[in-house]
Amino acid sequence: MVHLAADPDPGSSFESGSYGNTLATLTVVGACLRADVRRLILASSVWADAPTWGLSDRMTWYAASKLAGEALVRAWADQTGNPAVCLRPGYFDPEASRADDFNEALRVDVASLCRHFDEALAWTGPGCAIRYAVGKLG
Repeated sequence: MVHLAADPDPGSSFESGSYGNTLATLTVVGACLRADVRRLILASSVWADAPTWGLSDRMTWYAASKLAGEALVRAWADQTGNPAVCLRPGYFDPEASRADDFNEALRVDVASLCRHFDEALAWTGPGCAIRYAVGKLG
């Protein structure tokens, strides 16, 4: 199972960022348990590691929702013994022109993002891995 659904706006409201993203992930984890899924990949965000990246000195609803999602996926991996990956993509907008220096440094292109997802799908565990998906191929 690859879970990509979310409100991707780091400035999202409580209802959309925290409640919406967290409830969506909780729903996916429950479905994985009922369907006996053997591998789970969560599209998280570099915002889940805000202190390390220096993105903000305050926690946002979006970052909190991504951290909560990662905790749910980690619990699923620990409880089922199946492998999981929380993939933390950087700035991704294939239609955008050059971003500010900070976001441009975190930008990931389509080819790199696909490679990161391929690697996540191939990972066999054990447990739950946190992986970053930033940068461009070539």
